[in-house]
Amino acid sequence: MVGIDGYTLSVVLFFITVAIVLYVDRGKLEIKKFLGIPILFMRRTKRFMSIIDGIAQASPLFWKAFGTLGVIAGLVFMLYGVYFLSATGFAVASGLITKPAIQLILPSLSATGAEGPGYILIPFWFWLITIGIILIPHEFMHGVIARAEKIKLKSVGLLLLAVLPGAFVEPDERHLKRAKFWTRIRIFAAGSFANFLVAALVFSATTAYVWPSSVGDGIVIGSIAEGSPAALAGLIEGSTISEINEKTAKASYDEYISGKGYFFDEVGKVNPGDEIKLVAGGKAYSATLAEKEGAAYLGITYKPVYNVGEVSFLQTIQLLTMIWLFSLAVGIVNILPLGPLDGGLFFGAISEKLFGKSSAQITKFTSLVVLGLILVSFLGPVVINFLQNIPTY
Repeated sequence: MVGIDGYTLSVVLFFITVAIVLYVDRGKLEIKKFLGIPILFMRRTKRFMSIIDGIAQASPLFWKAFGTLGVIAGLVFMLYGVYFLSATGFAVASGLITKPAIQLILPSLSATGAEGPGYILIPFWFWLITIGIILIPHEFMHGVIARAEKIKLKSVGLLLLAVLPGAFVEPDERHLKRAKFWTRIRIFAAGSFANFLVAALVFSATTAYVWPSSVGDGIVIGSIAEGSPAALAGLIEGSTISEINEKTAKASYDEYISGKGYFFDEVGKVNPGDEIKLVAGGKAYSATLAEKEGAAYLGITYKPVYNVGEVSFLQTIQLLTMIWLFSLAVGIVNILPLGPLDGGLFFGAISEKLFGKSSAQITKFTSLVVLGLILVSFLGPVVINFLQNIPTY
């Protein structure tokens, strides 16, 4: 019998619990089927509407100003998103990008992640926490701005699309359609704006507090490759490098998220044959970099000096990075001028204001263009690689 690890078992138990809850609550669920198979489960409630209403009505003017800032941010990130997709599509068509530039973020049943063409698997509980932190502020802010603008809410709720969780705030559609232009675009932009703010807050807290309080000065040498420049220089395994090129050695969060390596801030871009000076264990060393796979090579493994537990620190940093990075990404995707996303509604309202009767065609055409750019970024490299490898006779 194949064993199951504790992490996978916890995920299985979670899904069993969800299945039991769905069964017990089946009388209050709205279920939609595809080919006769239940695929979408929606649970509407009015339980949290009083909380949303109370927050919105505490200061409607503040929330309207907040919503206006969201409109400005929405326009900026919409333009950035379209520019990014256009530049990426051009790079794919030119052969500069050979792997999918847009990736699906999916949960893994194990405690380790994985990556492949067009997808990234992240540990399930990290994925679930990240999804919750993305969805709850997003939908909550839609509701708050709607109520500050005196738009009725029919319900709020949770949904489950196959195994993908979601949330929603349901405004009165007829009331929303009759609302003024600024009211509508504030509501449409509010969700992405909440995601941008979450990303900014988590990134700032991680950069300014979590990382600096957890990582000390210095870099610890883990191992030294035999015959490498580090070995020839006399560096010792387990010693702490305190200085590199007369600069204090310290692993930074910017280096962590960029993947450039913890020496980058101190030495910048180096080439094979360059000499670097180090102080390790209080002793000075000089090493001439060799070449490996076309890059400069010192020949050590190393890690930061941790002020806290290494495993818990790395897990915390990974989770925080996922939260702000995916919040930003979801916010940008959601505000793209693509129906039926919020960005499609946002762009449609602006188009209607500017172009009147022609707005429906303009909005539809823009959605098709954006969808095409997404498909090119996601599937283009795969298709091009397939066509290039078709055997000829």
